[in-house]
Amino acid sequence: MIGINGVVVTTPILILFFGMTPAHSVATALLFSAVVKVDSTLVYLIRGQVVSPHCRVHEARGRGGCNG
Repeated sequence: MIGINGVVVTTPILILFFGMTPAHSVATALLFSAVVKVDSTLVYLIRGQVVSPHCRVHEARGRGGCNG
């Protein structure tokens, strides 16, 4: 789960089922969410599935973009 929805779902689960304090459960959920986002970003970058506006400008000017 990524984003605020993951934190909203994860936090009560950590409190109710694992007995964590609210502060610790929020911190844990946010840390988990951040790790997942960083990992996902790296995977998309490695696969070449990220196209920045900078690449589009170079493509439009005939400079080959970022992949060429």
